[in-house]
Amino acid sequence: MRPALCITILFLGSLAATGNDHVVQAKLDQFPPEASAIYISGELTFIDHIKREAILRPDRRDSQQKKILDLPLKFKLLPYASVYFHGELAELRDIPIGTHVHGYFYLGEEGAYEVKVPSFPRSPHQSDLSPYSLAIRLEDDFSYYRSRGKGWRIDSFDRDEGKMEATLVSLTNGETEDSIGKRYTNDDDPCLKGTQIFEFDPSTRVWKGNSIASLDNVKPGQVIQFSLTWATLFGPGHCTDLWLDEASCKLAAEHQKHLHERYLQSRGVPAFVESVEHNGDGSGIVTAVLFDTVAPSILELFRPDTSGQLIVVNSQLRSYDQGNDFKGIRYLSLENSDGPPPGSSGVKVRFRCSELIEGVRPNRVVKLTAPGWPRIQVPREERLWPSDVR
Repeated sequence: MRPALCITILFLGSLAATGNDHVVQAKLDQFPPEASAIYISGELTFIDHIKREAILRPDRRDSQQKKILDLPLKFKLLPYASVYFHGELAELRDIPIGTHVHGYFYLGEEGAYEVKVPSFPRSPHQSDLSPYSLAIRLEDDFSYYRSRGKGWRIDSFDRDEGKMEATLVSLTNGETEDSIGKRYTNDDDPCLKGTQIFEFDPSTRVWKGNSIASLDNVKPGQVIQFSLTWATLFGPGHCTDLWLDEASCKLAAEHQKHLHERYLQSRGVPAFVESVEHNGDGSGIVTAVLFDTVAPSILELFRPDTSGQLIVVNSQLRSYDQGNDFKGIRYLSLENSDGPPPGSSGVKVRFRCSELIEGVRPNRVVKLTAPGWPRIQVPREERLWPSDVR
């Protein structure tokens, strides 16, 4: 059998095995349709925060053959992908190695998602989920369950055995629908449900109120959030952190919110260029759609009749030499649209640019700064000019 035919058969077989024929091939220059992704969870084993790439060890599934358990899934974040950590927007750099995450993934670029023929029979080198190599949303356990109105009620806590039995419960009266997940996939997320047994030990951090606590503060009946690692290898997972009350959860979220705001202030808010109206003298009017990677508090800073900066970036959101090649812009209007596709905030920004440089074209990615944000040169490894040192 010819190698190309072998690759095709393996690729089609991997898609059939997952049973997600509705999943589309994502594009780097446009938003995907709703409910066209696949849910995948696992542990982050490698992160390249500059190139927005990572490797996931997917959670084990009953349908998997033993020989493909725990094989790596290498993936990239789409330009409009959102990351959540401790309940707030984040960057890939904020998430520690070993963190268990939940994600929604699409098929990769054409020609980049074939499953390679193994060098030896019965010894594959990558996960059967490898075709799904583009992520649109990642979130840690804290963010995933809390954003869906869920928490874990401690039923028993055995210090000697290092075991905690907990049941997934609603934080509000009655069941809450997963409106977040339904935006990305029609399938039910196969996340943890019901009663589970988790591991902990003296390395587990405990948070209560506005301070760090000890395992002595953990009691049955508490409804908590946690962060997991070592998931599905020897059970549901090992708890790296426990948040025992609402105050500690809010404090963790507040810190992450400020961390992400600081990141955006130095690098700008990403957006797709939708249209460009040329004036004939090198200037023009640009309409851009902001990505769904920005908190409402940041979006409120963009107002008509104010000034900002335009930064040209690539699909990895890396600028060329933003300290020198940024362009001043004047915001003209903002418009909100209902029911935006995944990845889009639905906010259209129209602005005047005195000099339309290369990269300001429809479907290209740019970054915009809000009024009053400083002009900052990013570290050398993040820049593409004069050469890519990564």
